[in-house]
Amino acid sequence: EDSLAHVDALIGLSQSVANNHRAFGLKREMVPMASYMPDSAANARKSGAPPIQERPYFLFVGRLEKFKGLQDVIPCFDNTSPADLLIAGTGDFEPELRTLASGRETVRFLGNVRPDDLGGLYGHAIALVAPSQCYEVFPMVALEAFRESTPVIARDLGPYRQIIEESQAGLLFTDAGSLREALQTLHEDRPLRDRMGASGRTAVETRWSETTAVNAWLDLVRAIAVEKGMDETAGRAEALRLN
Repeated sequence: EDSLAHVDALIGLSQSVANNHRAFGLKREMVPMASYMPDSAANARKSGAPPIQERPYFLFVGRLEKFKGLQDVIPCFDNTSPADLLIAGTGDFEPELRTLASGRETVRFLGNVRPDDLGGLYGHAIALVAPSQCYEVFPMVALEAFRESTPVIARDLGPYRQIIEESQAGLLFTDAGSLREALQTLHEDRPLRDRMGASGRTAVETRWSETTAVNAWLDLVRAIAVEKGMDETAGRAEALRLN
């Protein structure tokens, strides 16, 4: 509390972060200010690489740790599945996941994938699957998928409800049944998938753009400066806003 007395504003990268800090006993309000996709990344040309395989696939990108929840996704894919699950990443829980996937020809482990190659993986995927069992802050994998016009299927936990509701670019699940339903829906409904993908791309270009984030930060600085009577600082913050 003594340290916070010297802080003008507390920023949370999602409403979930702000809510959890309040639940943990933080008395100060937090200002929700989401992560963003830098212009250099958001404006990068979509990969022209061909699909990594002919069969349709869903994609997981991230560390292979138990709290990432991939063990709840692998059982949804068996040798009768019409689409595959491609897994990009490595981690301590990988041996257990490989054991779980043993005999499932529809599950492929890609290991570490170079950042330059991820765009093509996202772009050709039916959807990114984000099954994290922990309270993420604001996962950049969602924005990376949206940049490639790829929707997201996410566990209804932490910031994902906010991300999906604000972007209209994906589906939420809470259990094995709703996960299977979401996978089937996006596999079978191409028009819905395309609409969600377009909405995700628009969200990255507007709601979670560098311009939006920088201006939100400068607006916060200006508001604090005005409150403190720091007119010069307020004027500088206003002048620095991006067009």
